[in-house]
Amino acid sequence: MQAPEGTKYPVGGMFLEIKEPERLVFITHKEDDYGNSQLEIENTVSFIEMGEKTKMIFKAVVLKTSPEGTEAYKGMSTGWSQSLDRLEESLHQYSS
Repeated sequence: MQAPEGTKYPVGGMFLEIKEPERLVFITHKEDDYGNSQLEIENTVSFIEMGEKTKMIFKAVVLKTSPEGTEAYKGMSTGWSQSLDRLEESLHQYSS
């Protein structure tokens, strides 16, 4: 993951469920430089058709955290909001 100013935040993950076109479930995790888990989150993204639009519902559940993972957790909402804003901008470019 990369912040708008260029800072990189290494994040790993794995898809648990892909149910087209309804839902994505995936785990994201952050580890320190030695491979120790700092933060693990289960993310569920649901897509609901609403006429010509689609409503997206995003749910994140923290499964594990460490004291070192607290900073990443604090920035999670901002990070996802920025990512989703960029997705929206990209989708507008393709729909125009």
